[in-house]
Amino acid sequence: MRGIKNNKVVQESGIDDLIFNIPQIVSWLSQSTTLPPGTVIITGTPAGVGMGRTPKDSLKGGDEFAVEILPHIGDRVGVTNFQKPCDACSGCTWARKTVKSLDPRFCENRTMCGITRANGGFAEYMTASHDAVVHLPDEVSFEQAAPLMCAGATVWHAINQADLQKGQSVAIIGVGGLGVLGVQFAKAQGYRVVAIDKHEIGLKLASEVPAHLKPDLIVNFGDEDTPKKISDFTDGLGLNAAIVCTGDDAANDWAAQRLQPRGVCVVVGFPEGGFKFDPVNLVLKEIVVKGTIFCSMDEVRSMMHAVVEHGVLSHLTLIPIEEAEDIPTKVAARAFTGRPVVTIGK
Repeated sequence: MRGIKNNKVVQESGIDDLIFNIPQIVSWLSQSTTLPPGTVIITGTPAGVGMGRTPKDSLKGGDEFAVEILPHIGDRVGVTNFQKPCDACSGCTWARKTVKSLDPRFCENRTMCGITRANGGFAEYMTASHDAVVHLPDEVSFEQAAPLMCAGATVWHAINQADLQKGQSVAIIGVGGLGVLGVQFAKAQGYRVVAIDKHEIGLKLASEVPAHLKPDLIVNFGDEDTPKKISDFTDGLGLNAAIVCTGDDAANDWAAQRLQPRGVCVVVGFPEGGFKFDPVNLVLKEIVVKGTIFCSMDEVRSMMHAVVEHGVLSHLTLIPIEEAEDIPTKVAARAFTGRPVVTIGK
């Protein structure tokens, strides 16, 4: 952690007692070049790990993180992952014509910290675009905030994509780092929620969220009686929507089969075998399949408000930065429960 004393950056905790001068940090970060306008310098605090995306070898990982801006003490922010739209590609042209402003989510040349064109949060210091940071309420710790900046912002937007009304039903399929937040977000928005997973650890996560945010029904994807339980839960109509937070090849079509006519299936995962849907179910029931990418900045701010108001919590596994190189292997081995978060200087 870093603080400011007499216009100098002071390391308040960690492995050494070095004092850094702000201009030296700027020079080091920018490799002796001037930082672009609108760039902020931030200290390294807990950084989360996004699943299924591997940064280039030359980039520092960490695509979801919460940080402290320099040189203002107390400016706690989270850094979102989509930055610096080019204003030249077809995606940027579409955004200007459609939403009347640039949107880095749809830019073909966007920067994604820790993934493309920029280092991530596995570092003591980093830079970020000023319009990609969001204020962190005092009630939200850095550790809890880190997963919200990617996992949270992804599943919050996915739920919004379903366009539900209070009291309608939604299934969250795959209760891992995204799904456990999705269950809580959906309950916080007043929906009737079914949590679905085929692993005991996911079913356990769904049952351990705060009591007022527990799903109305928890079922195992692999159990033969699960379709009947969902049918009974919806009075035989089927679900209004399903948010598929897994890359399981069979999950998307299975979810679509559980929907009522004109139900919405929002796909979040990337199945290795591609998307495969039963055409009869899709066509004759007019099922809507939607992709989803990430929150707008306005949505991120709304998400943070909901986190504070409803006490939404991630299930975290904290990892010191010295062990960060082992994370991909451990992720593949399913060695983490919930979301792995790398801690720096603790």
